[in-house]
Amino acid sequence: MRIIFVSSNTSDGNIGGLTGADSIVQAAANNPGSEISGHSVTAILSVVGTSAQSRFVDGGEPIYNTRGQIVANNFSEMFSGAGTSLANTILYDEAGNANDGIVWTGTEADGTLAPTHCTSYSTNSNQQDGRIGQSNDSDGQWVQWGTLNCVNPARLYGMTEVFAVHGVPTLGPASIGLLVLLLIGLASVVFRWRST
Repeated sequence: MRIIFVSSNTSDGNIGGLTGADSIVQAAANNPGSEISGHSVTAILSVVGTSAQSRFVDGGEPIYNTRGQIVANNFSEMFSGAGTSLANTILYDEAGNANDGIVWTGTEADGTLAPTHCTSYSTNSNQQDGRIGQSNDSDGQWVQWGTLNCVNPARLYGMTEVFAVHGVPTLGPASIGLLVLLLIGLASVVFRWRST
């Protein structure tokens, strides 16, 4: 599985390209209270020569937001063009707080580079715009909502590497003790009931 989130921190269009974007979302993931602390994350951002979709290998893993709601059954499903339909919005930051707002993406709904991208997110010039998405949308607008002047702040999307959730809950010594006490109590109630 993977977890996708909206960064709690913002940046103008001079993000520093992909390296800067990855640093921003990793710093967010490492914030105190983060639901994804300890996981490596990558920004969902397109720049000249690298599309957002090409930054991830789709192994068919489901993608969840930080509230545990499924967003998509796999990464490719998120970039279905105009027909994109997410199961739930991304909306939440690394700590699970709602962050309804605009997000730098540089990306079209099909996962390719948008024509506007703040010179690959290396400028905050008021003469340029960058593609933004809307974190509370569940259609293609999650990544292709409109444009924003590069001088303005916006958030970033980050997504964890693939990780597995291991194990089935097991009873520890304290749980077994509680279960034994519960069974003894239940047996005594049944015994008293039968005695009357």
